[in-house]
Amino acid sequence: MKIVNLSLIFLFSFACRQQTGNKVNTQVKKSDPQKVYLNMTEMEHAKINDSQKQLFPEPDKPPYFYLRAGEWRVLPRNWEAKFEKIINDNRCPARLPAVCEVAGSATIQIQLRRKGDAKIYTKVFKVEGLNRFNEKLKEGLLYPVTIHSEESGVENKNQSIIITLADLYPYSLLDPEASRDTPFTALLRVVSAHTNVHP
Repeated sequence: MKIVNLSLIFLFSFACRQQTGNKVNTQVKKSDPQKVYLNMTEMEHAKINDSQKQLFPEPDKPPYFYLRAGEWRVLPRNWEAKFEKIINDNRCPARLPAVCEVAGSATIQIQLRRKGDAKIYTKVFKVEGLNRFNEKLKEGLLYPVTIHSEESGVENKNQSIIITLADLYPYSLLDPEASRDTPFTALLRVVSAHTNVHP
């Protein structure tokens, strides 16, 4: 009987060591990005996917620029822009005139500067709720804003840039399904950027 008990104990101990070894061998290293991704919450997954997808019909390349809230972005001719804050957003959530009495609009504040220049120009940009028709931008509802910057150390010469706020994502603060954790992104279109020389 003692021999049988010792055999059972030996077999049980061996089985436990095998299971422990299997667990160790199948574990993913802490530094493995796949494990980190799997351990993230659904909200964090959504933020990653949202940052990687194309938010607007227009891709993020000139003359269009995606400008995330709170971030500086380099524009043509050594201009830089920062999406500072949302002033107002009362656009109709469904983009359908039948749902809302008016389509509404949104206004945001953007800071602009020349690269390496300490002077900052603060401008307000507006986008209409009905800024698109069949995904295409309505040119008549885009409001260009012109910014002039004096060329340092050069008389009678300045740099100018003309920008429009073409769109704003998420679409509306009034939409109950809009995630408050989704960072706002502005779609800027640079109409022109050039040097002006005055006599």
